[in-house]
Amino acid sequence: MEYVSNQLTRMNKHMVLLQHATVLDTVSEEKYPATTEQYELAKTYPNSEDYVNELVRRKEYKDACCFLAYCLHKRTAVWWAYLCVVDLLTELKKAPHKPRPIEDIGKPKPFNVPEWAKMHEMPKPKDVEAELTKFHDFQKKAWSAHEERMKIVDPEIRRNFEEGLAIVNNEIKKVHGVDIFELFNMAADKLIRSQGNEFIIDIENSPITKAEKELKEKIEKIRTDTIAKVKSALPKIDVKARRQNKRNALDCTYSYIIAPDEDNANICLTIGNKINDTPEGLLALVAVTGRYIAYCNIKSHQIQLSLTANRFA
Repeated sequence: MEYVSNQLTRMNKHMVLLQHATVLDTVSEEKYPATTEQYELAKTYPNSEDYVNELVRRKEYKDACCFLAYCLHKRTAVWWAYLCVVDLLTELKKAPHKPRPIEDIGKPKPFNVPEWAKMHEMPKPKDVEAELTKFHDFQKKAWSAHEERMKIVDPEIRRNFEEGLAIVNNEIKKVHGVDIFELFNMAADKLIRSQGNEFIIDIENSPITKAEKELKEKIEKIRTDTIAKVKSALPKIDVKARRQNKRNALDCTYSYIIAPDEDNANICLTIGNKINDTPEGLLALVAVTGRYIAYCNIKSHQIQLSLTANRFA
C-alpha cells in the first residue's frame, strides 16, 4: 500500500506496511536469518504481524526490530531509519556526547588505596635519655640482686664459676674486643637509642619506589610519543563541513523518501560516502542502496544503524 508525501507520518504506525504476510515468506524472499527457536515460534505465529506482536510481548525487542527491518516495504524501512536517526539526535541534545581527547588514551587512572591497606603512622620515638636512665637503674638493681644471691653460694663453687667466666670473657675479647657484659651493654644502648628507627622504611627514597618512578616515566614517554605519532597520521577534520554534510544527509534522505528519483538517490549516495562513519551518512546510504537495511533497538532507546547485506538483493 502506497502513501503520498503528506501521509508519511502514518508510515511507522501501521502493520499493513509489512511487505510479506508470513514469516516464512520473509525468510524465503528477504533471507531473514531466523534462528531455530524463531522457526518454532513461527509455527505457532506464522502471520508476520502476529509474530512481531509475540516477540514484543516476550520483550524480545531486538529480534522484533530485526524482523521488521527485513519485512517492511523498502520505503517504510528507510522512513523508519530516518526516525531512528532523528530520535538519536534528540537524545544527544539532551545528553551530549563528550568526545574523549586522544591525549587520554592509555592515561593512568588514579588508584585509591583502601583504608585497610594504607600504611599507619609509626609511633614517635620516646625520650632516649629517659629510657637509658631507666635501663641503667634496672641494670644496677639486677647486679645488686645478683651479688646478694652469690653471697649464699658455696665459696668453692663461686670461685670455679668466676674462673670459668673469666676464660669465656677472654675468648670473647679476642673476637670483639670487649667482654660479654660490655657487649650486652653496647647492644642494649644501641637498641634504646635507635628506638626502632632502624626498622622504619623510607618509602619515598626506597629502591622500589625509585624503580617504580623510573618505570612510570619510561611508560609515559612511550605513551606520549605514540599519541604524537597517531595525531600526526590522522587526517584533519573540517568540523564545519562535516556538520553541514550531516544536515545535508538528513535533508537529502527525507527528499528521497518523498520522491525516490535518481537525482535524490545520487545526492544521498554522494553525501553518504563522505560521512559514512556517522549515523546521518549511514542513513543516506541505507536510503539509496537497496541491499542494506536499518535496525533500531527500541528496548534500551539506544538507536543502532547497521548495514546488513542481502536485503532487496
